[in-house]
Amino acid sequence: KVGRDLFEKFYRGYTVKQDFTRFLNPRNEFYFGYQGSYQIFAPGTFEPLENASVFIPVVLDKIYGLENALYLSNRQKISELLSLEYGIRYSIYTNLGPATIYDYDSAYQVTDTTIYSRSQHIITYHGPEPRLSARYLLNEFSSIKMSYNHMRQYLHLILNSSSTLTFCLR
Repeated sequence: KVGRDLFEKFYRGYTVKQDFTRFLNPRNEFYFGYQGSYQIFAPGTFEPLENASVFIPVVLDKIYGLENALYLSNRQKISELLSLEYGIRYSIYTNLGPATIYDYDSAYQVTDTTIYSRSQHIITYHGPEPRLSARYLLNEFSSIKMSYNHMRQYLHLILNSSSTLTFCLR
């Protein structure tokens, strides 16, 4: 329960998904669809435990993203022993404002600042995600399976539930 509550505190997402199925013939099932997701991340805050602390509160800016995908897939029964499933998914992830992006030099000094307004496009990543799987039945209880897919991961979630301070104040 604590882990889920912690995750929900830092992430909020809204998704729309629509799937369709078309039976082309008794040996082919064709699938296609769309998925769209709007994501809001609150990366974190640092709050002192007491008012007399030497630390000042820090609140990191929220991060906004929009991910969309279209897919096509076919499940095909080649024979009584061999079946295939193949398709492609094309995904697009866009990082959206509001945000302030800083450019740094080699000495880590800020050289430029770009401010993006609400819902303004910052950067987009996209690409195809092909997939293929095959199954060959050896008998009633056994089969040989093979699959390949290429997936794109646009988000990386890292949670740090404990931080250590390596200095002492006197």
